[in-house]
Amino acid sequence: MKALTARTHLPYDPLPAEVTREVKATVAAGEIVSLSFSLDTRPGCDKLELFPTALKSSAGANLHANMDLYVVHRWQQAGIGVFQSSPMSVSELLLKDDRVELRDRYVRRCGSFAHLHKSRTRYLPPDLRLTGPVRTSIESGSTKQFWISITVPNDAQAGHYEGSVVVRQKGRTVLELGVNVEVLGLHLAAPSQNTMLWYRGTINCHHPHHYVRPAVFEKQLEDIYDHGFRSISLWETDTRRLQRALDIAQSAGFCGDVVMDGFREALWSSVDFGRLRPVAYVSDELDGHGDRMAGHVASMKRAKACGIRTMASVLDWRTIEQKMGTDSRPDVVSVYAPANRIGLELPRSRRNGDGDLYYYWQAHMEKPLIHRLLAGLLYWKSGADGISPYCYQHLPGFPHSPFDDFDPWDSATHADPLGRKFKDHMATYPARRGVIHTVQWKGLADGLTDFRYLATLDSAIRDAEKSDDPAVREYAAKARSRLQSLAHRLQWTDIDILSETSATPYPGFGTAEILAIRESIVDELKSLADSPRVARL
Repeated sequence: MKALTARTHLPYDPLPAEVTREVKATVAAGEIVSLSFSLDTRPGCDKLELFPTALKSSAGANLHANMDLYVVHRWQQAGIGVFQSSPMSVSELLLKDDRVELRDRYVRRCGSFAHLHKSRTRYLPPDLRLTGPVRTSIESGSTKQFWISITVPNDAQAGHYEGSVVVRQKGRTVLELGVNVEVLGLHLAAPSQNTMLWYRGTINCHHPHHYVRPAVFEKQLEDIYDHGFRSISLWETDTRRLQRALDIAQSAGFCGDVVMDGFREALWSSVDFGRLRPVAYVSDELDGHGDRMAGHVASMKRAKACGIRTMASVLDWRTIEQKMGTDSRPDVVSVYAPANRIGLELPRSRRNGDGDLYYYWQAHMEKPLIHRLLAGLLYWKSGADGISPYCYQHLPGFPHSPFDDFDPWDSATHADPLGRKFKDHMATYPARRGVIHTVQWKGLADGLTDFRYLATLDSAIRDAEKSDDPAVREYAAKARSRLQSLAHRLQWTDIDILSETSATPYPGFGTAEILAIRESIVDELKSLADSPRVARL
């Protein structure tokens, strides 16, 4: 009897399935793809080491993809919704070694020699290994899930590539799992819609709650960009640090909006935004904290007088038409998705009037498939101009730990009007030298990739609709109809976003269903690429 058995385990499903010898993926150049598998054992396996091999074509050509491997850490959390609820066992953290204690603490120094004379309490994350092979142990009769993240280079050549995950114990190979990757001969489109993520980190050590060392700040912004976001929020309040943060963001690749709290003309005019477009966030959930319309209008007018775009969030999309006139309507209104599913199902012309409409939700919920749909297929269906999920990391205040879901969160917003206590807002978790990814973070990234596939398909259909060949135009019309039918499968009004116990967006809907939708999109793209020949048959 083998000591270890590999089983298929679709990335966002709770349980593994049948025994397997390989995992497969179909990807486009520039895509980050998530794969998963499980290992189970009867006698128990101690001190295992897992590492990936290179991906090669049958001709021996390297894919040069970055294939990283993690063990999925399962732990007790205070439910999986927005607020603290009954304890649940949740698969969440992606670690290199799940045997290491997640030991964090607070310190009185920021680490800068220039500030040795200054003392304030600052959070110090766990010092974990974030690269290299996975090391773990599996108890007798148990199963453990593992995660493969493959970043395909933009210049990858189409074709089939094979590699493996090697499992060793005491220097001896005990299992080898094949990895089969098909790289498609297409490049995904860059959508015109905005993908913005709220980011709370600051390089200002005098703001200890959200202080992030500059080197880690850089890694976090690179991580956010690499996973599909093109706009971000920044919170620096002085010229030198704001300029440095802007430079770091642009170096990471950001080229969209940079959203900042309020508007300070002296500060904003003293920095070079480069290719980033500044946006003033003039009010937060305007209709949820009493009558603040006068302050909202004043802040918006100050920004607009200087030619700065403005943004506000509301809890109810109807606030836009009922309370926002021409003098109070910002350039961007972001509505709370869980409370506005009816509005987001309506045709665009019936819900938002002039200006851009975004929507947001809490990215910390341990519900990867829901994040994937909200950032992907439902985003496409909504016709919204952008998304702005909250947030990358919003740590609890001193003396609490983000790794303790049962601690109080931010004391400034510790509960909602009904008295329910918020959970820690962690789409990812802090590490001393970088960031700890989570399953929900990968769900967000996969959703953004789904959206790019849809944008690519829409562009291909539009090109075919302009063809001089009537048969190609007819084929495009049928493809358009199939795309609309695809979107109709998923209804905004039916999705369960806020359940405290279920991570399933729709009854009976799991990873297999969303992978089938992705496969349909890929098949349409392949057919459209061949449509001139098909039309002549």
